[in-house]
Amino acid sequence: MVTPLRPRNYDIEALQRAADAFTKGQQAMLLRLLAYNYFHDCGQITKPAMPLIRPRQSIISPLQRSAQWHTVFVFGNAFLKRDSAAARAWWERMQAKNPTDTDEVYWLCDSALLWSENSREQANEA
Repeated sequence: MVTPLRPRNYDIEALQRAADAFTKGQQAMLLRLLAYNYFHDCGQITKPAMPLIRPRQSIISPLQRSAQWHTVFVFGNAFLKRDSAAARAWWERMQAKNPTDTDEVYWLCDSALLWSENSREQANEA
Protein backbone atom coordinates (compact mmCIF):
# COMPACT_ATOMS: atom_id res chain seq x y z
CA MET A 1 0.00 0.00 0.00
CA VAL A 2 2.99 2.29 0.52
CA THR A 3 5.09 1.32 -2.49
CA PRO A 4 4.66 -0.73 -5.67
CA LEU A 5 7.94 -2.52 -4.89
CA ARG A 6 7.65 -6.18 -4.03
CA PRO A 7 10.11 -8.73 -2.67
CA ARG A 8 10.83 -9.84 -6.25
CA ASN A 9 12.37 -6.39 -6.78
CA TYR A 10 15.07 -7.01 -4.16
CA ASP A 11 18.66 -7.19 -5.35
CA ILE A 12 19.10 -10.89 -4.57
CA GLU A 13 22.81 -10.91 -5.38
CA ALA A 14 23.42 -8.15 -2.82
CA LEU A 15 21.28 -10.01 -0.28
CA GLN A 16 23.24 -13.20 -0.83
CA ARG A 17 26.59 -11.40 -0.49
CA ALA A 18 25.40 -9.79 2.74
CA ALA A 19 24.09 -13.13 4.02
CA ASP A 20 27.52 -14.65 3.40
CA ALA A 21 29.05 -11.91 5.55
CA PHE A 22 26.54 -12.18 8.40
CA THR A 23 26.38 -15.74 9.69
CA LYS A 24 25.15 -15.18 13.25
CA GLY A 25 22.47 -13.26 15.07
CA GLN A 26 19.51 -11.16 14.08
CA GLN A 27 21.10 -9.60 10.98
CA ALA A 28 21.79 -13.05 9.55
CA MET A 29 18.20 -14.12 10.20
CA LEU A 30 16.73 -10.95 8.66
CA LEU A 31 18.86 -11.29 5.52
CA ARG A 32 17.71 -14.87 5.07
CA LEU A 33 14.09 -13.84 5.58
CA LEU A 34 14.47 -11.22 2.86
CA ALA A 35 16.01 -13.80 0.52
CA TYR A 36 13.21 -16.24 1.36
CA ASN A 37 10.61 -13.56 0.50
CA TYR A 38 12.40 -12.84 -2.76
CA PHE A 39 12.37 -16.48 -3.90
CA HIS A 40 8.78 -16.95 -2.78
CA ASP A 41 7.57 -13.83 -4.62
CA CYS A 42 9.44 -14.89 -7.78
CA GLY A 43 7.70 -18.27 -7.74
CA GLN A 44 10.99 -20.09 -7.16
CA ILE A 45 9.73 -21.99 -4.13
CA THR A 46 11.44 -25.20 -5.19
CA LYS A 47 14.88 -23.57 -5.47
CA PRO A 48 17.30 -26.06 -3.83
CA ALA A 49 19.12 -23.37 -1.88
CA MET A 50 16.06 -21.97 -0.09
CA PRO A 51 17.77 -19.97 2.63
CA LEU A 52 15.35 -20.64 5.46
CA ILE A 53 14.17 -24.20 5.19
CA ARG A 54 17.07 -25.53 7.27
CA PRO A 55 18.61 -22.62 9.16
CA ARG A 56 21.96 -23.12 10.83
CA GLN A 57 22.00 -23.07 14.61
CA SER A 58 24.09 -19.88 14.59
CA ILE A 59 21.20 -17.87 13.12
CA ILE A 60 18.40 -19.42 15.15
CA SER A 61 19.19 -17.47 18.33
CA PRO A 62 16.78 -14.61 17.46
CA LEU A 63 14.03 -17.22 17.45
CA GLN A 64 14.51 -17.74 21.15
CA ARG A 65 12.79 -14.42 21.84
CA SER A 66 9.61 -14.40 19.76
CA ALA A 67 6.96 -16.83 18.62
CA GLN A 68 6.32 -14.72 15.50
CA TRP A 69 9.69 -15.68 13.96
CA HIS A 70 8.55 -19.30 13.84
CA THR A 71 5.73 -18.68 11.35
CA VAL A 72 8.16 -18.45 8.43
CA PHE A 73 9.52 -21.90 9.23
CA VAL A 74 6.09 -23.44 9.75
CA PHE A 75 4.86 -22.14 6.40
CA GLY A 76 8.11 -22.85 4.59
CA ASN A 77 8.20 -26.46 5.68
CA ALA A 78 4.46 -27.13 5.43
CA PHE A 79 3.51 -25.43 2.20
CA LEU A 80 6.71 -24.93 0.27
CA LYS A 81 8.67 -28.01 1.24
CA ARG A 82 5.66 -30.21 2.10
CA ASP A 83 7.50 -31.61 5.12
CA SER A 84 4.72 -31.97 7.67
CA ALA A 85 6.99 -33.40 10.38
CA ALA A 86 9.38 -30.43 10.24
CA ALA A 87 6.45 -27.99 10.06
CA ARG A 88 4.84 -29.63 13.10
CA ALA A 89 8.12 -29.38 15.02
CA TRP A 90 8.33 -25.63 14.27
CA TRP A 91 4.65 -25.23 15.18
CA GLU A 92 5.25 -26.90 18.55
CA ARG A 93 8.26 -24.65 19.21
CA MET A 94 6.09 -21.65 18.41
CA GLN A 95 3.25 -22.85 20.66
CA ALA A 96 5.71 -23.36 23.51
CA LYS A 97 6.30 -19.59 23.42
CA ASN A 98 2.57 -18.96 24.04
CA PRO A 99 1.96 -16.71 21.03
CA THR A 100 -0.42 -13.85 21.69
CA ASP A 101 -0.54 -12.35 18.19
CA THR A 102 -2.84 -14.72 16.31
CA ASP A 103 -3.09 -12.61 13.18
CA GLU A 104 -3.69 -13.74 9.59
CA VAL A 105 -0.09 -15.02 9.31
CA TYR A 106 -0.63 -17.27 12.32
CA TRP A 107 -3.81 -18.73 10.80
CA LEU A 108 -2.20 -19.08 7.38
CA CYS A 109 0.56 -21.14 8.99
CA ASP A 110 -1.98 -23.21 10.90
CA SER A 111 -3.84 -23.88 7.67
CA ALA A 112 -0.64 -24.79 5.78
CA LEU A 113 0.40 -27.15 8.55
CA LEU A 114 -2.99 -28.91 8.63
CA TRP A 115 -3.01 -29.10 4.83
CA SER A 116 0.46 -30.72 4.85
CA GLU A 117 -0.90 -33.29 7.34
CA ASN A 118 -3.85 -34.06 5.01
CA SER A 119 -6.38 -32.52 7.39
CA ARG A 120 -8.13 -30.65 4.58
CA GLU A 121 -11.34 -29.77 6.44
CA GLN A 122 -9.47 -28.38 9.45
CA ALA A 123 -7.08 -26.53 7.13
CA ASN A 124 -10.04 -24.90 5.40
CA GLU A 125 -11.50 -23.85 8.77
CA ALA A 126 -8.18 -22.33 9.83
